[in-house]
Amino acid sequence: MTIDEALEDVEIVFWQIEFALKISAFWDRPEMGSEEFVTDLSVYLPEGDLHFPTDHFGEIENIRRAAEVSVYMAFGTSALALDQALEVAGFRPNPQSEDPFDHLRCIVYLVRCAFAHRVADPVWDASKKKLRAYTLRVGPKPIIVDMVALNGTPFSFESLGGHQYWFLIRDAVVKKINIAQKTAPAIEN
Repeated sequence: MTIDEALEDVEIVFWQIEFALKISAFWDRPEMGSEEFVTDLSVYLPEGDLHFPTDHFGEIENIRRAAEVSVYMAFGTSALALDQALEVAGFRPNPQSEDPFDHLRCIVYLVRCAFAHRVADPVWDASKKKLRAYTLRVGPKPIIVDMVALNGTPFSFESLGGHQYWFLIRDAVVKKINIAQKTAPAIEN
């Protein structure tokens, strides 16, 4: 995978977050009812057909919950894509470092781990050498992410300052990768 391909994946998964949030907001409207969503669906594919009956989403709460899970899964996928982009660009987690970007790098890795190990119900999961407090400096105020206290607890974006901070993390990662890519020495063949 190239750096450009990795950054394209990041862009795509963040569009998926936007899409999932819009779907979730759509179903939060009081005028929406499950009757708009209740229909049999058959998908005809070359390798075999799929049929989805109406009963899975016959109640508005089931639809809302599915939309909420889609949002969470989109955020989880974004953690995988950000981590992969950082790996491809040569940025490895360095939990012993005090550099602000190394803190951000470790946080991305730890969010990735939370979703990779328990995709439907993510939990903070840090190895011993990553158990420490990290300072996240991407928003209006620094956020302390204390993995000693968080390890083993249910994952929450509030621990990072909220969902908006995740987008600030994305922006910082993409900026750092782009700067590193421009300053990398050319490889001669």
